[in-house]
Amino acid sequence: MAQKGKIDMDTSTTQIIKLAIVSATGLSKDALHIYVGMAVYLMLIAITRRFRPYIGWLVVFIIACTGEWVDRRDDIESLGYWRWQASAHDVLNTLFWPTALTLLWLLKCRTTSSNTTSKSTKPSSKKIHSQKKQNPTK
Repeated sequence: MAQKGKIDMDTSTTQIIKLAIVSATGLSKDALHIYVGMAVYLMLIAITRRFRPYIGWLVVFIIACTGEWVDRRDDIESLGYWRWQASAHDVLNTLFWPTALTLLWLLKCRTTSSNTTSKSTKPSSKKIHSQKKQNPTK
């Protein structure tokens, strides 16, 4: 098992790259998961023609799961078992802000669409007034 600052012979190339990124940035692995999740999410939203945050969320989810699948393989090779709790923690960290932003977007769309629907089904006062003039009652 690798100690802080040392790399075992069992450490995979993927883990060496991740440790180098942690060392170069000075950030914790948890913080890096959050930043990578947000960066990928925002970049995907920025480059898509139509504003669809749920597509960005799905891509972040796939990337997070792929990374954890690689970590799973490394865990099994080096430790003999998968630390699934750590993987779940990493996926949740990666998806937290993309999930929050996607839910806010969906809530906004739902609110906007319900306001538009209620306005279009409610007759305006001008229409009611003009109908009364056309069809006078006794």
